[in-house]
Amino acid sequence: MRAYRARQTGSDEPPALARALDDGDELADQYGDMDLGTVDAAVIAIAERLNVTTLATINPRDFRVVRPAHCDAFELDPTR
Repeated sequence: MRAYRARQTGSDEPPALARALDDGDELADQYGDMDLGTVDAAVIAIAERLNVTTLATINPRDFRVVRPAHCDAFELDPTR
C-alpha cells in the first residue's frame, strides 16, 4: 500500500495521515501473524512519531503485543 500512496496524486489525504498509514502498513506487515488492524497500526505509528507512551484503549490486545520503537512498551490506560 505504501507504493500506492506514494504514487497517488491529487489525494485529499493529509500528508501526516498518509505517513501514519504507511508506517502502520509496515507495522501490520511486521506483525502479520496477529492480524494487526489498520487503525491500531496507525495509532501505534503516530504514538512512535510523537513519543507518546500512554494510550487509552478499551481493546488493549494489539497494544500489549507490539513493541514500540521508542519505549519498552505502551502504558495502557482504559480509564481515560
